[in-house]
Amino acid sequence: MNVFDPCSAWSGSFAYVAKDGVCSDHSTCYLAIDNAYKGSSSFREILIRAEFFLEELTFDKSITVILSGGWDDDYSSNGTGLSVIGGSLTITAGTVIVDKIVIQEGTTSLAQTGLFSCGGG
Repeated sequence: MNVFDPCSAWSGSFAYVAKDGVCSDHSTCYLAIDNAYKGSSSFREILIRAEFFLEELTFDKSITVILSGGWDDDYSSNGTGLSVIGGSLTITAGTVIVDKIVIQEGTTSLAQTGLFSCGGG
């Protein structure tokens, strides 16, 4: 049986996603998750800033991709953050591994997710 090992399969092919298009000093920066996925067949891991994304995603390539969410502004840590997709994720081919991402169909803003609080502790 052939079991996929995500810790040994990658050779440094990364894409970065931030809604403002600023991904620290990384040149492969996209405004949307869908754009990063479709941007190149060579990207195997997509690092997504801890933000809200309104997207309907369809993954249809016969490749394995890691969607890694919750990254801070300089992509040095994803320890406590989450990325939120207000929409859907459909996989018709390949394999998608999801880490620190919340998918909420019908959500149109971060305020609707309930994943934050206003005011002090």
